[in-house]
Amino acid sequence: MTAAEIYAIAPDEHGWRKLPNGNDVWLGDDVRLGNDVMLGDYVRLGDYVMLGDGVRLGNDVMLGDDVRLGNDVMLGDYVR
Repeated sequence: MTAAEIYAIAPDEHGWRKLPNGNDVWLGDDVRLGNDVMLGDYVRLGDYVMLGDGVRLGNDVMLGDDVRLGNDVMLGDYVR
């Protein structure tokens, strides 16, 4: 899914966009994903989050606004 397609999805009343990929990933505004990023189920990314290339996030990970992760960072399940 391209960034344009993601931002074409209308945000809900809380400002989240639910991606239609079946695993409940929600993105805030102006989220930037590098190449080969993998997101687990129930991931929530706040506004202006930037993930570098090769980032892996486990299930039920929540990152608040303005978080930046460099290349090849791996976070396990339930990280807040």
